[in-house]
Amino acid sequence: MAFSLPTGNINIGVLTAASDYNDTTDQYCLVKTTNGTTFRKTNTLGEFAAGVLTDLPSSGTAGNVCVFGVTKVRVNSGSHAAWPAGTKVCCSTIGGARSSTTITRYTIGRFLENVSSNSTGLYTIMLTHEGGGSSGTIGAA
Repeated sequence: MAFSLPTGNINIGVLTAASDYNDTTDQYCLVKTTNGTTFRKTNTLGEFAAGVLTDLPSSGTAGNVCVFGVTKVRVNSGSHAAWPAGTKVCCSTIGGARSSTTITRYTIGRFLENVSSNSTGLYTIMLTHEGGGSSGTIGAA
């Protein structure tokens, strides 16, 4: 079961949503800043992600983006292999999390629990912002 540790997390609440993200399928997606004052869901495989959207903001309103700590993250693509705890995480093309197996992908964190093959839903992640150079192997650079 996915969980968050809000007491140790760092949230940025000063960014505003570029679109309506007030559907529950938007919550816990990966987001990036667009111009320093707004954020949007990531939409390019492996692009930089600033953090995880933890609430449901409407367009133009402030949203909480968790940038460090332990939080939930959404896996929204049901076509993938199993990912064990410790697997490096990058963004998918639809704002969700997936395994980071290529050095050109930005690694935002690590799964803290096993993700079954072809599953979707909420999983626990530790946001580490390891950047590029990911081999996808547990413990590897």
